[in-house]
Amino acid sequence: MRRLTKNTTALAVLVVLGVSACSSGGANDSSLGSLDDPDNQFVADSVSPAIDSESTRDESGEAPVANESTAGSVAPSAPLNLDGYGRAIAVEAGVVIGTPNIRQAVDDALVVVRQNNGSVYNADVNIGDVLEDGSVNGSGRLTVKVPPRDLDALIADLDQTAGTLLGRTQSSDDVTEQLIDIDIRLRVERTTIEQFEVLLAEASTFSDIVTIQQVITEHTIVVEQLLATQRNIEQRVELSTLTIDLLYVAPGAVAEEPVINEDDGITDAFRSGWDVFAGIMFALGFVLAVATPFIIVAAIVLSIIWLFDRRRRARARRAAGLDHLPIPSPADSSEAADQTDDDALTGPRS
Repeated sequence: MRRLTKNTTALAVLVVLGVSACSSGGANDSSLGSLDDPDNQFVADSVSPAIDSESTRDESGEAPVANESTAGSVAPSAPLNLDGYGRAIAVEAGVVIGTPNIRQAVDDALVVVRQNNGSVYNADVNIGDVLEDGSVNGSGRLTVKVPPRDLDALIADLDQTAGTLLGRTQSSDDVTEQLIDIDIRLRVERTTIEQFEVLLAEASTFSDIVTIQQVITEHTIVVEQLLATQRNIEQRVELSTLTIDLLYVAPGAVAEEPVINEDDGITDAFRSGWDVFAGIMFALGFVLAVATPFIIVAAIVLSIIWLFDRRRRARARRAAGLDHLPIPSPADSSEAADQTDDDALTGPRS
């Protein structure tokens, strides 16, 4: 009964540590490393008898189970196969092939790829029209997977068969550390699963069984994710990626070299100066022709504004002149009227 109580306590602690290790996803945060902590030594003491009581499996199909002396450690395994050089290199390359016949170039490229142990991973080809000279325009892109040892031979065959090599790029990525890290994490996760399987075999209550199975499932998911990442990286190392861009080039098209005139006499200088002058005058005439409609509209608008302003100023001046004249008073007006009447009666004075 005491043994069952100790195992139950150890189970609860290991479940908590296992969940935290699974959430972190790292080798240093696993439940194995937590058993080496002095504060959790009682957990290791409780689990060790249960582990030691189980039958260990040998290399013929039975894997050894970690005991008290190996708890928290990782058993050594065979070294990684790093292509014989100690490093794992993922190579990616790209080439540009010029050809006057895109359709024929695609067919030739597919044949060359198969001859060099390659396979087409993706293809995006646009076949154009057949021109009068028999050439076929268009464009194409092929993504090819090929063993690294056959990469250079494939590019050379493409240059000789599918068209003319116009450009080439290549890059390498050292993924050795990634593979080693994944391998270590896989070992830790698998050892953790084995330890929880031992506890699952000794669990007596339904809640303990469910909890342990949940932890084992979480660690199993992590293992599957690591295996998928490992397979992806290993495929990048085993097969290089080559991107083939097919570019249409007209048949007989040759890059024209600039003609250099060695005669640097006065005639050439005058011709050059005249060309510059004619160019400037043409530019000025072009600018003037473009600006003429805007100039005409602007002139009409300015003329209307000028006429309107002139009339307004004339009215203002006339109004200012009337204001300066004297305004007659009523007495002066009546006196002037009487004088007029007297003059009418008496007649004009001599």
